[in-house]
Formats: sequence, C-alpha cells, structure tokens
Amino acid sequence: MAASVYHQPLLPWTSRLSSLLPLRFSQLCCLVLGISGILLLCRFVYHDYTDFIALGPGGTPKNFLGYLRISYLRLFTLKDPFSPPPPTPTGRPANGFLLRLPRRPQPRPSVAGIAPHRQLNQKPPANVYHLLRIALYSLDSSMHLTLHPADAALVISQGWGERHPLAGCPVFGIGKRLLPEGFVMVYAPQSEGQIEVLHDIVRAAGWWVGGVTLASESNAEGVVLTRNIDAY
Repeated sequence: MAASVYHQPLLPWTSRLSSLLPLRFSQLCCLVLGISGILLLCRFVYHDYTDFIALGPGGTPKNFLGYLRISYLRLFTLKDPFSPPPPTPTGRPANGFLLRLPRRPQPRPSVAGIAPHRQLNQKPPANVYHLLRIALYSLDSSMHLTLHPADAALVISQGWGERHPLAGCPVFGIGKRLLPEGFVMVYAPQSEGQIEVLHDIVRAAGWWVGGVTLASESNAEGVVLTRNIDAY
C-alpha cells in the first residue's frame, strides 16, 4: 500500500502574505519608476533653467517664474525658423525693398532662447564690435527686425538671419500673435563690409514698418540693391 503524503495546510497569515507579494512588488516597481522619472525631470529642469539664465537679461525676468513663462511659449514656436513667412494678406506691396543680397560666407551661428533670443557664437571682431556698439546694437551684436515677407525670405535664404521662434505664431490664452510673421534675427556681422549689408537690411525694415527710406551709404561692391520707395 503506497504511503500517503501529508500536506500541512498553510497558516492563514502565510496565505495572505503570498497573495500580497505580487501586489507589493508591482507597487514597488511603480514607486521606483516614479522616483526615477521625477529625478530625471528635475535634472532636465535644472540644466534647462541654467541655460535660460545664461542667456542674460532681456525679454523675460530672470527668475523661475520667467522660466515657466518661456517654457509655456515653447509649445507654440515655429517648427522651422528658416521657413519664409507667408505673403502679406493684402498683397500690397507685393515686392519687398531689397532686390538681392550677397550670400553670407559663414555658416549659420548657433542660436537659442525666445525672450531673450540670442546668438551664441560667431561674435564679431573687436573693430566690428566697436562700430556695432556705437550703432546701439544688441548685447550679442545681432539684431531683430520686422521685414516685408519677401525681404525676410531673402535674408533667410542668403544666410543672414532666421525668423524668431514666435514669429507669426498664435499663443493660446493670449488670443493673438505676439510677433509679426516677418520678425527676424539678423546675425552679427563678421567684417566691416558685412555692416554695410546690415545697414541695407535695416533700411528695408524702416521702409516696411514706418514707410520711410533711411539714409544709407552705398556698398563699395554694389552687391545690395534696393527699390525706390516712391514706386509704391
């Protein structure tokens, strides 16, 4: 006769423990993943906030509230700052102020931020910087201008600038566009000859925004051509 095998019944507390073990383990995994996600988010926010402060003064208060404001505006920025702005709704004037621009010989500089919107490298030489400071250019020697869509497209295509991240972008909760479609950053010049090109771009902005022709000095090589405002 085969010997019978005796199975000792589980005590009530061991039965409850065995049923709770899978639940406790899944909760522990969720807790570890949650803490890891929070730590990664804190690390990202810390470095991102540090980069925001490093851009310097301008546009937004340099505190955490200003950082949160910029973080919200990022949700509505342009996907491609090198895309040309759309034509004017009225179609008048159909043409811009600039007929042509030379190709900027340098590659595009690194750019970051929204407010402030800064050029991070390709700082101008000392002699060029001195001339720019006399002309009251910005801290990083770049400048922001509003141009006719055709002029903005020409400036972008020839490598002289790019659209601001919020140019023409509606912002939810504000109910309007903060900046016009043709609001562009023009990169800092790298030589005195490039300053002359920038002067003509400034004239184009004055023509488009104020309807006036600003005085200019002709480029020695005649590479920048402009239209006569009287034609409009």
